[in-house]
Amino acid sequence: MTRDSSASALLDALDRLGVRAGRIDLPELWPTVAAWWSTPVTDLDSSHEEYLAFLLSLAPADDDEGGTVFAGRPPAVIAGRELVCLEFHRSFSVRVDDVRRIGISGGASVSFWYGYDAVWQRLRERSDWIEMGAGTPQLDAFSDGRDPDKLIRYVEEKSGVLETAAGEQALALVAGDHEGAEQWLVVGDRPRP
Repeated sequence: MTRDSSASALLDALDRLGVRAGRIDLPELWPTVAAWWSTPVTDLDSSHEEYLAFLLSLAPADDDEGGTVFAGRPPAVIAGRELVCLEFHRSFSVRVDDVRRIGISGGASVSFWYGYDAVWQRLRERSDWIEMGAGTPQLDAFSDGRDPDKLIRYVEEKSGVLETAAGEQALALVAGDHEGAEQWLVVGDRPRP
């Protein structure tokens, strides 16, 4: 995989699992996202850096209520309710000097949107939940591309999101590259048993 093929690698893998047909189930899709994070990128040189991120952010029903929302605006089809956004990113930059980095092409992200109900509210009891308002992610974890396993372990073992998502239906999924050349919005269609 190269920087510029990393988005299509993610989207193709999600497509093979039926995501665009409305099958949005994070526990089923997680191995694909983890494998995408773990696949080495072959065209990075010594000045390039790879950045992986996981974020859980709350999006209030009323945009004006919380000011700037870290998760951004939810898809219009599910707006107007309290939401949780789970985001998984991969991006690249070039190191200019000890302080400055500039983003370069490649990378992608996938976001899962859920209704913020009692199941998600229980995550607040976790010791790593951040209570700094709608402008800050409530859970965040980052890694460089040299150690994706650390971030994967965090999502699987410490964050609680996979267990929480196992009992909830995702309302929507947004996926695409960072340049905006290909973006998906998929609305969930499968109710939980």
